[in-house]
Amino acid sequence: MQLHTVQITNFRSIEDSGVVPIERVAALVGKNESGKTNFLQALVRLNPAPGQPDQFDINDDYPRRGLGDIEHRLKDPAFPRPQVISATYRLAEEEVAELERTFGEETLKLGDGNTIGIRVDYDRDRVWDLETDETAAVKHLATQAGVVGEPAKVKTLDELITWAKENATEDEESPAGAVLNLLEDWGSHDLDDAVIRWLEAREPLFIYFDEYAQMPGEGNVRELLAKREQGDALSPAERTFLALIDEARIDLEDLERQEYNALRNRLESASIRISEELYSYWSQNQTSGIDFDHHYEHTPDRHRPGHRGDLILKVRVEDKRHGVSVPIDRRSNGFVWFFSFLVNFGRIRDSYPDRPLVLLLDEPGTALHGLAQHDFLRVLDDRLAEHQILYTTHQPFLVDPDRLDRARPVVEDERGGSKVHAHAYKVDNDTLFPLQAALGYAIGQTLFVAPNVLLVEGTSDLIYLQLLSRACERAKKPGLDRRWTITPVGGIDRMDTFVRLFQGQQLNIAALVDVSGNRKTKVEKLVSDGQLTADQLVKIADFVDGDQADIEDIMSEDFYVQLVQGVGAEDPSRAIYGAVRVDQLPDKSDEPRITRRIDYVLEGFNQPRLDHLPPALYFERHQGQLLEQVDSETINRAAALFERLNSLLRA
Repeated sequence: MQLHTVQITNFRSIEDSGVVPIERVAALVGKNESGKTNFLQALVRLNPAPGQPDQFDINDDYPRRGLGDIEHRLKDPAFPRPQVISATYRLAEEEVAELERTFGEETLKLGDGNTIGIRVDYDRDRVWDLETDETAAVKHLATQAGVVGEPAKVKTLDELITWAKENATEDEESPAGAVLNLLEDWGSHDLDDAVIRWLEAREPLFIYFDEYAQMPGEGNVRELLAKREQGDALSPAERTFLALIDEARIDLEDLERQEYNALRNRLESASIRISEELYSYWSQNQTSGIDFDHHYEHTPDRHRPGHRGDLILKVRVEDKRHGVSVPIDRRSNGFVWFFSFLVNFGRIRDSYPDRPLVLLLDEPGTALHGLAQHDFLRVLDDRLAEHQILYTTHQPFLVDPDRLDRARPVVEDERGGSKVHAHAYKVDNDTLFPLQAALGYAIGQTLFVAPNVLLVEGTSDLIYLQLLSRACERAKKPGLDRRWTITPVGGIDRMDTFVRLFQGQQLNIAALVDVSGNRKTKVEKLVSDGQLTADQLVKIADFVDGDQADIEDIMSEDFYVQLVQGVGAEDPSRAIYGAVRVDQLPDKSDEPRITRRIDYVLEGFNQPRLDHLPPALYFERHQGQLLEQVDSETINRAAALFERLNSLLRA
């Protein structure tokens, strides 16, 4: 059973989070104080594991805006307690099959995708959204027990139970005895109660983490054993240390009895096993290893002849490159946090071997380097793959660029309450920043591994190149070779920065540039400074009539004006674009670039200059029809451009 959706209401900064779909891993992404933590702290109370927060407090937890009003209303005992959590669980196929074997195929109606809902209010009353059919359950019981004749026709559970009790004999295999045995397996003579018991036995436990105990460098074996045996409270650091001992399969009691050689062999074996597991995830430094060591320490109260002293077990990190080792608690905070996290969650996994878990991680991995945060994401997808995980973050490297669908942006709405969005849509730039940064880094990495990079100035250049290439291929003309990775740089002023960046990676670079006015000097400077060869600098003007040209000038006047008019027909804010006609354009001898000639037309209507991107996006949206309409003049120019670019490819 897995958490499928959740909605939090009436909790601290959250008046209504909205319905939030939950995958196996979900990242609540948002700026500080957006309400991410409040979402997790409410959710943990859905079905908390032992020791987790389990109660709501109206005075502390209800949103302040409505606190006075709700406290007044709650003085009426009949007034319903405010709801905090509304969730749905999804049952696995094997769980559905087991449910049907227990209660009957038609007994419990599940929602789409085998889901079932549950609601929790401020009194922590849990209400399952059950829709059961008692007649179907009775029929199933009777069939399973082999009841025949008139008793098999009863409609209610009470009637069947009454018959079974009246006809029960010492033979438990009789139909009446079988009915009672099946009901005993249910755990209740009430159908809804029995179904709820069945569901709750499989419901995930929720565990919230906001503090992650760090690994100490050593531990006194005798003291740790005594605390664990006597049930004394262990500190978080001591629990982490013991979790590591369990993970390493070290028997502390056995250690105290072993002689040096046997003890050292056991510790070395544990060191190798733990090091291999750690470095299968930790990519930051592959030349280190975990080393278990020990020494004996005499204490006055336990000193006696022949006593070696208390065994002190030590955890050190050996740097094989420099030939030194240090206690683990002297390594970087990031390394210690990562290692402690692995150990702690191994302990949690072993504590609930037969129960699904939902792990709620509040701001994990903040001490980690960006690439180590990627290692942490691998832990979530690998080592903790059997559990669901919700975590909060505002760190770009804790957002998986390959799984942006996992991101759930958290924002404040106009009234100041927290909202959780199912997708990154219509949220503010501060909230989007981690997603944008993660995606930007992923794109950058893609470029570094692509051997051929074509730099263009803007997004519209990229769109036109892709679409015109398709038009050329349809016309059996050369298109742009797919080995090129097209990269918009954001203008000619940034071209030199990108050229230097990619040259440092030994990539094959070509730059496609517009040439006009004072831009000509900047373009020529790329060659004169030795950043590009003359061949690598491809000027659009070389493929049109005139010495100045933009990417739009590859297209014929008729076709490009058609795109501009299409924008005007679809976008009310740019309706004036629909009035632009070819016969209104100034002569090419006065201004060779078509975008500037359209600017002159718009100026006659007292309108702003042409926005270059909307016509490109219009072409992209309607490419199914427009690619058929690209004229031969446009195709011939584009094909000549693509032939030139393709000649610059490096194998």
